[in-house]
Amino acid sequence: MTEEPQLNFANASAANGAAEALVRAAAIELENGISINAVSPTVIEASPQYSPFFLGEIPATMAQLEYGFRKSIFGANTGPGD
Repeated sequence: MTEEPQLNFANASAANGAAEALVRAAAIELENGISINAVSPTVIEASPQYSPFFLGEIPATMAQLEYGFRKSIFGANTGPGD
């Protein structure tokens, strides 16, 4: 929602933006090999009651969500600015 805000979701967009900013700032401050990542999926297929609020979004499957979390931990695109 930080890149593609939805109508009537300004509060969620603000919260997502704050979380993203926190992660980016913490990533450059953490020491001793500690890293931090954020995963913010779109609407999830297992929660169809929210789909009407995310018009035009294709719901993510739980497998896609799991992949995103695994990639955030084990993928090459970790660290500040990634």
